Amino acid sequence: FFIQFKKYAINNGLTISIDNKEIIKLVTEGITGGLSTVHHRKNIRGENTITKLFYNEETESVEIIDTKNKISHFIGIDFNSLYPSSFSGNYHEEIKYTGNRMYMPGRVLEQIIVKSDAQLRRCLAIINSKDRFTDNGQLFVVKLRGHIPKHRLNECINFLPIIRNLNVPTSREVIGDYMYDYLSQHEYKTDDVQRKLSQTWDTKYGDLSNIDDPNQDAGYMVFSSYYLWFLIDQFGFHIDDIETLVIFSKHLGFNRFVNDCMSKRQEGMLNKNKLQDKHNKNMMNSSYGYDSLRSDTYNSTKFVNREGAFKNNRSAYHVDTIEISKNRFLSVQAKKSYEIKTPVQCALFTLDNAK
Repeated sequence: FFIQFKKYAINNGLTISIDNKEIIKLVTEGITGGLSTVHHRKNIRGENTITKLFYNEETESVEIIDTKNKISHFIGIDFNSLYPSSFSGNYHEEIKYTGNRMYMPGRVLEQIIVKSDAQLRRCLAIINSKDRFTDNGQLFVVKLRGHIPKHRLNECINFLPIIRNLNVPTSREVIGDYMYDYLSQHEYKTDDVQRKLSQTWDTKYGDLSNIDDPNQDAGYMVFSSYYLWFLIDQFGFHIDDIETLVIFSKHLGFNRFVNDCMSKRQEGMLNKNKLQDKHNKNMMNSSYGYDSLRSDTYNSTKFVNREGAFKNNRSAYHVDTIEISKNRFLSVQAKKSYEIKTPVQCALFTLDNAK
């Protein structure tokens, strides 16, 4: 008895790897990992006071408000199995969308490349449909340009909700006089482009793969459905334009796996069995997709002799060569190609749902 896995996955609405290169590129562009950012460089208990940010609409500037309350305690917040909770599909009354569950994407149903007003209106109708609050809500990945209105900024200015890796130009015009002078005084690079995990209120610096290209279509970012719905309903995120939208089927295929592993992990924690605890934790944290690591962005690094270094230096993919000893070099080259082995849509939804 043989099972045709693709037909089985389609019939049961399970996740299927994407075979369209354009859609793979779209989805991977939105994958952003960690949530850790530093907002204040110095906080000393009993000495520094708690400050808050305030956006002044009249002067279009951000002001720092000193509450006069001295810092007495630091609280660190962590989640127990945040990512598995984000793709488990468990019911929770606090989840507003798709029947109080966060589904995972299955296979690609349709791609809409916006080239007309009618297509733009259709995409907006899918995004803003009231069906998102019911089981009929459609899962999608969309590349768009938009912003949180300025009159709503003070609702989120102390923790801006759009978390993405951005290519930020360190010019005086972009980062301002204070930060530009600070970088210069401490001998950091200026007037170049640095990739940083950033929090922002708009998509202005999205899709800046080559910031010096004046013809580049900048200002667009990729969002999964739940993340975008949250921005719209919580902060009034306004969509200025849409480039493309991909609709996915949805499923709860991870539900039993996550709940079984979580139960075994909790059993291991209660019995102080670290092996059982860590084994089940690692299984859950890696099951939504290895390709969330964005291996396509990594360079290839290897040790070579002088002859190999000379050969690699002439390659079109050469990045850097570092001399280690007389006949030993560290050669860095950009990847010629990369392989996607796991469904990247699951990685995007898991990481966005966690945010």
